[in-house]
Amino acid sequence: MTYLNKPRACYHNSHHTLQFSSLWQIGETVEAMNKGVDTHLSSLEHYGCSNYIKAGAEGVLQAVLLSLGGLSFRESNDKVVHMEFNVDPADLHRDYQFTNIRYADKTFLNISVIVDESNHAVLHVSSSADNFYGTDAGLAEPVLLSQKTQTFPVKLTKPLTAILYVSDSKKHLDSLRKIVQHVEVPVLAPAQDHRVLARHKHGHSYGGLPAIFWVILALLIVTFHFFLFKMIFSELCKSDSGHYYRRRALS
Repeated sequence: MTYLNKPRACYHNSHHTLQFSSLWQIGETVEAMNKGVDTHLSSLEHYGCSNYIKAGAEGVLQAVLLSLGGLSFRESNDKVVHMEFNVDPADLHRDYQFTNIRYADKTFLNISVIVDESNHAVLHVSSSADNFYGTDAGLAEPVLLSQKTQTFPVKLTKPLTAILYVSDSKKHLDSLRKIVQHVEVPVLAPAQDHRVLARHKHGHSYGGLPAIFWVILALLIVTFHFFLFKMIFSELCKSDSGHYYRRRALS
């Protein structure tokens, strides 16, 4: 339990591992899967997650969870003072859900990234404890967290900073305004490119076709078959009429 409560510099100032294709190779044999596990563990060790690895399976799961989202903790005097969600807003072109992120001893955080109908990423955050606070990249007034989800906008800063800060001290989050410097006033991050969203959702850049497309396509197919049936019926009628008149002429 001691190691789990001391994350140290696990993924401090590091990119989230979803960017590293070498970590997500499909292992078709036991040897390949073992190699993949070793690669993950070596990566976690390299990026400062040794305490989590020492904590065993639960610690490794926690480290992997942090690595996927570029989540990291900051410590002062051997105590965790806040957690950061470090990711470039431009990379938030899909939905994410990070559940049961361990903060200190008995507190767990849930963070979801949802791309809304306007293609903007939005953060949804909840906490198992009622004494935690969260604030966005613009370091606005901290919001008290609870088991009920709180929503935060994803803001773009220059230079890039964390898009979310969570702490059990409102005073600490307030003090970050003096520590984290922004060259420009943080603004709402731009909407995601619909072509990129479509590639992740549908495997191509054309996106999901709207319902009206299928309605029109169905009408065209029905209309085509109607005229085809009418044409065949007309030809059959002409053929029958020709045979009838020929029979009358012969008789």
